[in-house]
Amino acid sequence: MTGKEQRELNDRLVAAAADGREDVVERCLAEGADVNAVNGRKRTALTRAAYYGYAGIVKILLAAGADKNLFDDEGVTAEGDARVGGYGDLADLIRDYVPPAPPSPDEIIFHRPLGDRTLQESFNFVSLERISLIRESPQGAVEAMFRESFSKIDDEDALRKAFDEHVKRGGTVEESVVFPNKLPKAKMPRMES
Repeated sequence: MTGKEQRELNDRLVAAAADGREDVVERCLAEGADVNAVNGRKRTALTRAAYYGYAGIVKILLAAGADKNLFDDEGVTAEGDARVGGYGDLADLIRDYVPPAPPSPDEIIFHRPLGDRTLQESFNFVSLERISLIRESPQGAVEAMFRESFSKIDDEDALRKAFDEHVKRGGTVEESVVFPNKLPKAKMPRMES
């Protein structure tokens, strides 16, 4: 994307937020718009959506990483714009928003259906164990819990999947620690003929 195309996409994002166009905001973000891009008056999509009271768009932008502390050319943040626009509840939502912590490389969690229940598997690369929870729904009450060390896990594919995710997230536990009984495949020397 050229610089001009990026600027046009960013401008579309800010305009869509001011117009209450959730669909266009989502599309612009999916296409790579800068969530913190500013228009000529240093107003962001978040400040525009806040000023006009578009709570759905504010939530989308915050979830996408919009900085709630940026000031426009008048020294007002998104929270201030929501208050000026008469949307106190929205201003409180912005003020109290805490971005979720980035996923930890040391705890990988998977959910999968188990009949009419959900199996949640948490692979902990610090304690080298898997904790399996049977829940009535993905976030519902726990009905059963099982704990086992990595060395006792029969389902090597599940452990391999968790280890690959651990590495992808920047985890540092060595493969030989997670799979101690597996020898790396040695390369066979080439035979000359």
